Amino acid sequence: MKRIIISLLALSALIVLLASCSSSPTSSNPTTPTTHDVSMVDSAFQPQDLTIKVGDTVRWTNNGARTHTSTSGTNGTPDGKWDSGDITPGNTYERVFNTAGTFPYYCKYHVAMGMTGTITVVTP
Repeated sequence: MKRIIISLLALSALIVLLASCSSSPTSSNPTTPTTHDVSMVDSAFQPQDLTIKVGDTVRWTNNGARTHTSTSGTNGTPDGKWDSGDITPGNTYERVFNTAGTFPYYCKYHVAMGMTGTITVVTP
C-alpha cells in the first residue's frame, strides 16, 4: 500500500511538472504586420506621409471619381520599385514593404497637381 501511495505521489508530481512546461510559447517577434490605408481623393493621398514598420502593408484605395496610380519615384520620374497601374474609382492596390527606408511616390496623372506622398519604413 505504501508503495502505491508513493507511486501515485510521484506520478502526480510528474503530471504537475509536465503541465507547467506546456504553456504557450512566446513569440520572438512581438509585432504583427499591419495594413495601413491611404485614401486617394481628388488630387491627394491621405495621409500624404506615412511611417510604417518593415513587413507592413500599405493599401491605397481610390475613393475619388478619377483614376489614379501609386508609382514610386519623385517629380514624375519612376524609380522602378513599384507601379500600381491604373486604380479606378472604388479599387485598391496593396504593397508589402520588406525593406527599411524612405520611399517617395506619386500619381502619374496628377503629380503636377501635387499628388505625391512618402512611405517611411522603420525596423521594429
